[in-house]
Amino acid sequence: MLRPPHPPRRGGRRIGVLLTVALLVIAAAAVEWLRSESADPPSPVSPSQVEVTRPAASVAAAPLDTIGIEHRVSPPRPPRPPTVMRSRPAPRRAAQPRPTPPPVRVTPLAPGRLFVGATPWGDLYVDGQLVGHTPITGVAITAGAHRLRIVRDGFQPFDQVIQVTSGQDFRLTDIALRALAP
Repeated sequence: MLRPPHPPRRGGRRIGVLLTVALLVIAAAAVEWLRSESADPPSPVSPSQVEVTRPAASVAAAPLDTIGIEHRVSPPRPPRPPTVMRSRPAPRRAAQPRPTPPPVRVTPLAPGRLFVGATPWGDLYVDGQLVGHTPITGVAITAGAHRLRIVRDGFQPFDQVIQVTSGQDFRLTDIALRALAP
């Protein structure tokens, strides 16, 4: 069974042509709008800067459409903020010197005195430095923590950490060194 051929559709071509024309009109309007947006707004003109001229008689008598002048009214644009151009950076404010704090008075700590006695005698080390043989009397020592060590051959060493305050007499007497086992 054969079907009769369908008549050609003419309405489809008309719709395509109309859509193409509509797209061209929209594109032209968009280009014109973008041009008007990118153009700088006219600067305000004072009345003294306006020059008034009389048009020629033939132009004045002709309607606006016939001489190629478009008459269109556009809404006023909001004013743009002024652009500030600087040729060099703004000077920085000089840093103001900070006020100097009042001087802190440091009172030197008075040294303490150390008295050490051991039986039998031994070598006295204070913070790893040899001071002398015991008994030691009246040796100046700075305030703070110190390590005392008394050493003698054949005896167990005596080792102790002491805390001396400013101006204190620190006494460590009657130390008995223990003999090592033979």
